[in-house]
Amino acid sequence: MTTRDGARHSPDSGGGIGGGGPPVDHKPKIHGFASQSIEHSGDKWKRPLNRNGTGSTHVRTFQGKLTAQGLEFLDRHINEWLEAHPEAEVKFSTTQIGEVATATGKEQVVVVQIWV
Repeated sequence: MTTRDGARHSPDSGGGIGGGGPPVDHKPKIHGFASQSIEHSGDKWKRPLNRNGTGSTHVRTFQGKLTAQGLEFLDRHINEWLEAHPEAEVKFSTTQIGEVATATGKEQVVVVQIWV
C-alpha cells in the first residue's frame, strides 16, 4: 500500500491510512524451554536430604526428546544437576516414554524422575 507521502507499507504493518497507532513490537511469542529462566523448587527445599541410603525425600523430573540428540541432552542435563547438588544422594529413578502434542503433530518424549 502506498500512502500520500509516497511511503510503501504492507497492509498489516500498522502504517499508512488509518494506521497512525503506536509501533507494534514484533517479538516472537513462542519460546523454547531453554530460553526461559525456570526456577526449580529444589533450590528452596526445607526438608533435609537423607544421605544415609534410606528413603528418598525429594524428586527431580527431567524431560527430553526420544532421539539420540535428545537423550544426549538429557544425560548432560541430569549430570549437570547432580554436579550442582553434591548433597543429593540418588535413591532410585524411574523412566516413562510417551507422546506429547506439538504444533506439527506428536513427538516421542522420555521423562526421567530422580528420587533423592
